[in-house]
Amino acid sequence: MLNIQNLSKTYANGVQALKSVNLNIPKACLACWARTAPASRP
Repeated sequence: MLNIQNLSKTYANGVQALKSVNLNIPKACLACWARTAPASRP
């Protein structure tokens, strides 16, 4: 499982791109994503 909690990104000029983002991706979904990623193609 991929679990990201409270991810925030603020640029040097003060623009806030992300604020307290939470993301949970089950292991099964990661396997599907890895197989369709461009880097995994021959």
